[in-house]
Amino acid sequence: QSTKIPEDVLEKEFDLAIDRFISGGYADSFSSNLMLKKGEKLMFDIPGVSYCEERSVKMKGSHQGFSVRVMKGLSYRFGTFEGGAQKKVVELDNGNFILTNKRLIFSGSTKSVEYPLTKIVTIEPLEDGIMVNRTGKTKMEYFLNTANLSITMEISPDEDEEFEKDTVKYLLTGYELRKLIQKILQS
Repeated sequence: QSTKIPEDVLEKEFDLAIDRFISGGYADSFSSNLMLKKGEKLMFDIPGVSYCEERSVKMKGSHQGFSVRVMKGLSYRFGTFEGGAQKKVVELDNGNFILTNKRLIFSGSTKSVEYPLTKIVTIEPLEDGIMVNRTGKTKMEYFLNTANLSITMEISPDEDEEFEKDTVKYLLTGYELRKLIQKILQS
């Protein structure tokens, strides 16, 4: 008899957590300054989230120079080189990542981003955030550190289940976040 909570039970509980977010069941847990529009419900407001974008960073470099003798009295020196551009994920700001049943909002100290969830084309889940591709924007947007949000859940077995009551931490990983947004869009 295992004392660990089975995967399927965890998944069921995590899905219930998503439903609670959608129904606004956790909204009171967040102190949010967001002005909600009519018919809008707060899902969460997570501070300390990084808003990042892919930027092309020009690589400049040099390597140890060496000379090649081409002919008597003439040599060619190889030295610095200009590299191509490399894509890097660069943090543009750090702030609050807010989700409602209608909008995705990022409110930072210098940048704020806001768009309807219907503008999202794809969401790539990351361990600790998401990569969003949305209509009208050419660059991917990254929202990192969403797992700053965690909920401690106590899970007890039903009569027919054989595991011991335990407390688990539910983290808002990119996978959970994608599931959440997907469910909102479909409801």
